[in-house]
Amino acid sequence: MPSPSDRERLDPKAVDDLVLLSDKDMNEKGIVTNLANRFDKNKIYTYIGPVLLSVNPYKQISGLYNKRTLQAYFGRYQYEVAPHVYSTAEDTYSMLMKTGVNQCVLVSGESGAGKTEAAKKLMEYVSEVSSDFAEGNTGGRTVSEIKDSLLKSNPVLEAFGNAKTLRNDNSSRFGKYMEIQMDYNGTPLGGRITNYLLEKPRVVHQTKGERNFHIFYLLCAGMPSSDPIKSRLKLGRAEDFRILAESDSVKVKGIDDSELYYEMDEAMAAVGLDGLKSEIYGIVAAILHLGNITFTKTKKKGQDACTVDNKSALSSAASLLSVSEKALEDAITHRTRITRTDTLKSPLVSVNECDKSRDALSKALYARMFQKVVDGINDTIHTENAELSLGVLDIYGFEIFDFNSFEQLCINYCNEKLQQYFIQLTLKAEQDEYAKEGIQWKQIDYFNNQIVCDLIEMKGRKPGVMAFLDEEISLGRGTLVKGQGNDAEKQRQQDLKLLAKMNDNLGRHKHYVSLAKAKAADADPTEFVIKHYAGDVRYSVQGMIDKNMDTLFRDLLVLCGDKSKNSFINELFPEGRKKHDFKKPVTAGTQFVKDMQHLIDNLSKCEPHYIRCIKPNDNKRPGQFDDARVQHQVRYLGLMENVRVRRAGFAYRREYELFVRRYKMLSPQTWPASSGNAERDTDTILAAVGISSDGYQHGKSKLFIKEPKSLFDLEEAREKRMQYVVGIIQRTYRTWKARLYFQQVREKSVKLLHEKKRRNNSWVLYFVGDTIDATTNGFVQETLQQTRDGKVIFADYVNVHHDMGIPKKRGIISSQAFVLTSSSLLFFDTGFTSVLQRVPFQEITKVVTSQYADDFIVVNLTQTMDKKGRPVDQPSIVFDSVRKAEIITVFTEEYKMCMRTDIPMDFKNSTEITVMQKPKGAFGFMKKPVPKQASLRWSEESTLRDREALIRPWPTKKDPGYSPDQFTQHDIMVSANLGSRAQLQLDEPIPQRVL
Repeated sequence: MPSPSDRERLDPKAVDDLVLLSDKDMNEKGIVTNLANRFDKNKIYTYIGPVLLSVNPYKQISGLYNKRTLQAYFGRYQYEVAPHVYSTAEDTYSMLMKTGVNQCVLVSGESGAGKTEAAKKLMEYVSEVSSDFAEGNTGGRTVSEIKDSLLKSNPVLEAFGNAKTLRNDNSSRFGKYMEIQMDYNGTPLGGRITNYLLEKPRVVHQTKGERNFHIFYLLCAGMPSSDPIKSRLKLGRAEDFRILAESDSVKVKGIDDSELYYEMDEAMAAVGLDGLKSEIYGIVAAILHLGNITFTKTKKKGQDACTVDNKSALSSAASLLSVSEKALEDAITHRTRITRTDTLKSPLVSVNECDKSRDALSKALYARMFQKVVDGINDTIHTENAELSLGVLDIYGFEIFDFNSFEQLCINYCNEKLQQYFIQLTLKAEQDEYAKEGIQWKQIDYFNNQIVCDLIEMKGRKPGVMAFLDEEISLGRGTLVKGQGNDAEKQRQQDLKLLAKMNDNLGRHKHYVSLAKAKAADADPTEFVIKHYAGDVRYSVQGMIDKNMDTLFRDLLVLCGDKSKNSFINELFPEGRKKHDFKKPVTAGTQFVKDMQHLIDNLSKCEPHYIRCIKPNDNKRPGQFDDARVQHQVRYLGLMENVRVRRAGFAYRREYELFVRRYKMLSPQTWPASSGNAERDTDTILAAVGISSDGYQHGKSKLFIKEPKSLFDLEEAREKRMQYVVGIIQRTYRTWKARLYFQQVREKSVKLLHEKKRRNNSWVLYFVGDTIDATTNGFVQETLQQTRDGKVIFADYVNVHHDMGIPKKRGIISSQAFVLTSSSLLFFDTGFTSVLQRVPFQEITKVVTSQYADDFIVVNLTQTMDKKGRPVDQPSIVFDSVRKAEIITVFTEEYKMCMRTDIPMDFKNSTEITVMQKPKGAFGFMKKPVPKQASLRWSEESTLRDREALIRPWPTKKDPGYSPDQFTQHDIMVSANLGSRAQLQLDEPIPQRVL
């Protein structure tokens, strides 16, 4: 179950909140050991106060995310349940509803730590628990359709934006902030996706063992060969395309490209991209064919030039881009330079330059197509009617590779900004709470990584790395701006000039290290080091200027924006149809810094929640927990500081009302009912447990407990007391449940008896079922086991009328224990020593009761076989009970469930019965009684007392009116108060149900 037992919560070796660690374990090693112990038990989630830690298990854990688990977290406080992503989701959603303030969840961690999965589970939870009914305008779509679109955006974005890396088989290669837009009732009305920095270089090159974006493999390996689209796209095996095959990782164990294709293809329709699917797939296929184009250096008109070798690939790419082969070849092998006075077109003189031109086109096509996918999803899910939003940030994790370039610099800068935001807000939130509650606390020292952010983003008097990159471009040293053909050596010289300038200006910064004069054997003079919060990273300046410019040749812009006959491609390159304006475009680095600041500004408008994801090993192996690897993450994520801040003031805090609600059973003054003054009741409880006043402080609305041990004492005392409380609850619940059931049965009797009979006191009595404890009687239970008659449904003492057809025995009445089970009627002696009669439901032919208010019930039975195998009638059973209404109602219900048909029930004042009589003739009195048919009728008798009903005695031979045939007629006399004066059963209100 998701609600942890107190024993689990108090396990000192695996506490579910790191704030509760003992003083001796309050260190990095203690944190790692605690996480490892929980990991071994498949407990991948742990708290640090409100912050959730998630350790990637690299496997499916049974029951972790099923619907039953999800429902168990709905409406529950964090302290009531085990750590889980659903708890964070519930806390976020409930705060949105309670405060009306926008909420956000920041999911952070390394690549492969499980961020994407955590973000998806958050969205699934909100979709499941939120309302399906919207009061306002939903744009003509149902709430269910809106929820489906929000959830289906994930497989689409993962297909186009995720890829297999060395660390993660489904790594997000772009940043994503997903907002779920809601009304004030918490009903999703739409959503909005903001994406950041797609890793474009992956489109044309991947490290050995990694893959391109999923979509390429889904179309090649997943799309069925019979699909006519695949034929039009001219797609074959993934191994046939250079940009997929060169990393030697086309097929990956555990990734089913065919299954993912169908999931993605279906989701395209749900997010409004079905109409663009053909165009989008066409661009993906065009990029694959572009990657197969190769070049040969040649001479044209005496000048160095290049020509395309693989004409087949050129033809396929041109066809998919809706341009001529000549136009495509010219665009990727030439460069047009435009000045204010002249236009000059010249060939690219090296194969390397042509490769770069081809790759630049591929990257631009993919990046702009990806943005179009995001925009298309937003067009479908966005609404202008939103009143609240719940955002989930799933962004790339910190990266350190063997070769780190401009992309890693941006990614790690992003993580620096988010880490700085996290540290600032968690400390600020703590300080604000103590100030608000009037609590004093000691300032905790921590690393403020704003200094690293400044090193990268600052401009002006103290420029950072991005500023120097931009300066090189503005001075005309960028490849495209300068306007001259650049081979590898010229580009290298430009990159080294950039590095030299950074070394001169930033070399003294304590978080920047120049390797130009380093004597280490592995020192590379083309690299520099930034000391990030997560570790030291070496960055290579090779290609940084070009990547920062992120500008396409004019020839490529015109090719796609103007020459292409495909309007979808034209829309992706609108500048291709415009005249060159000579304005300097915003560089990629500057734009990314602006995007990050915009993101932080948006997050600052929301109430934040945090999930810190941890990778247990670098091998993606289930069950493996690398202590050193985890300890490194614990250190750079600042978890130790986070725990210290949480403990520095007080390890535990709770509103007075909630504290009393949880622990009120610990004091007789607060249990079962408290005084109503929560703060005073809190002191009473603490005194009862023996917690001294110097171990806690009173805030204005909360109790603050200093030491975790005090909380342990409270929890241990509560665990012991709960055994007593649970017993009370169980007894109360069983009583309530039984009363509820029999009250419902009594209500059914109103319908059953409606206008069919007059009402007696038996209807007013509470229906209670077993009034004589037959359920716990050993003899009864043993009998039911032997007869297999099921459980006791009703039991009470009744009066059975015997031998109605024998004059000398007529009028004999015996008290018997009547037991109604789910399949039979049983009559026991009152001492429960023997079974007097057992009647299975199958032997009952009719049940008769009068229309008067008497207590008599008649049960007619089927024939049975005598010892010689001859059919013999069974005598009818006649008995009376003050609980006749309950018996009739319960009997009717049980009979129908057992026999699958309604019981034959008559409400009338006369019926035929079977009685035992002595045979007529000589010596008949000496023979055994035999079954005979007789009639039974009810009649009103004015001479009877108030509420009296009895069987009329037969006249003797000495009495007038005697007749030999009288033994076939039986009368039940009822008083007027049970007859004509009794109220008819109608649908009037019944007594209030006791709950």
